[in-house]
Amino acid sequence: MPSYSDQKLIKVWKNLRKFDKNKKFTTWIFQIAKNTCFDFLKKKKPILVSDFSSFEIPVEPAFLARLEISSLLEQLPLKYRLIMFLRYNDHFNFREIAEILEEPLNTIKSRHGRAIILLRKLLFEA
Repeated sequence: MPSYSDQKLIKVWKNLRKFDKNKKFTTWIFQIAKNTCFDFLKKKKPILVSDFSSFEIPVEPAFLARLEISSLLEQLPLKYRLIMFLRYNDHFNFREIAEILEEPLNTIKSRHGRAIILLRKLLFEA
């Protein structure tokens, strides 16, 4: 059985003739990867997480900040979390994110702004 990354490459190869040369190749590949991830997650059963409270966590301030931001991002609705991930983890610009998510550019910008507002609320409520 092909691995997860092999599945993405097979999909790219099979759909190469469908690629629109007027668009960015990386955006197109990311769209395939995103859809493959969604397909995988739809089939996956929920994973029960054990209590990790007995583990020691490094107390580096940068680590703690990343941990806090990650937990705050998890609280955002998926439509906001996706935009934040694509923007700050994968460094796509708003136009590329709009293409990937197949949404209007202004919708992406609005959702980004709302995500920032929600993150601020979550941060200062804690």
